[in-house]
Amino acid sequence: HGTLLKQMNTKPQSFFQKLSFWKKQNEFSVFTLDEDIIRLNKIYQQNGFLYPKINYELVPTKNNKKTDIKINVNEGTAVIIDSVKTTFTKNIDHKLIDSLKLLIPLKSGTRFLDKNVIASEKIIQDIFKSKGFPYISVNKEIRLKQQNKSVNITFIISPGNRSYFGNISLSGDSLTSKTLINKQIEIKPGQVFSQIKLEKTQEKLFDLNLFNYVLVKALMD
Repeated sequence: HGTLLKQMNTKPQSFFQKLSFWKKQNEFSVFTLDEDIIRLNKIYQQNGFLYPKINYELVPTKNNKKTDIKINVNEGTAVIIDSVKTTFTKNIDHKLIDSLKLLIPLKSGTRFLDKNVIASEKIIQDIFKSKGFPYISVNKEIRLKQQNKSVNITFIISPGNRSYFGNISLSGDSLTSKTLINKQIEIKPGQVFSQIKLEKTQEKLFDLNLFNYVLVKALMD
C-alpha cells in the first residue's frame, strides 16, 4: 500500500505541516485524485492485473473542513505467462538460442510483468550485439487468452548481418600519446563486432584518469 500511495499526487498532511497550522494548507482537488486513480490503474496493469477495479469514497470530517479518502481496490485475476517463444529471420546457432532462454526473466507459469518484457527485449539485443550482430532488431507479439487470463509471448528477432571491426581512428585534442591510448584498446580490425569490447575499451581509457571525456563508438556502415 505504501508503494501505491507514493505514486499519488493527492497526499495527506505531513507531521510538520500539521505543526505549521498557521500556513496555508494544500487544497483538495478531485481532478488530481481522478488522475491518481488512473495512475493506479496503470500500475496494476503493468504488474499483470489487466482489469483492476479502483474507486474512492470521500468522508468529510465533522467540521467539514477536511475530508478522509477511502480508496477501494479489487485487483482482479493476475495474467499468467503461458509460453515464451523466439523466432528468427535467419538460422542462428542453437547455443545462442539456449543462452537467451536462460537469461530472459520471462518464464512460463509466472505473472506477466511489463518490466520483464522490456528487460527481456534489452537482454536479447545485448547478447546479439556482443556476438557480432550490431544491427539486431526485436519485435514482440503478446497474445492474451481471455478465457484463462494467460498470455503467449513471441519475440521475432532479426539479427542482421554478422559484422566485424573495421579501421580504428582517434580524434580529439588530447596531448596523451597515441601509443598509450592504443595499448588500452580492446579491439582489432577484423575481429567480430562486440559491444562489450567497445564498452571495456571506453572504461580502460577513462580509468587512466587522463581525460575529462571518453567516447568509443562504432560508426555503422
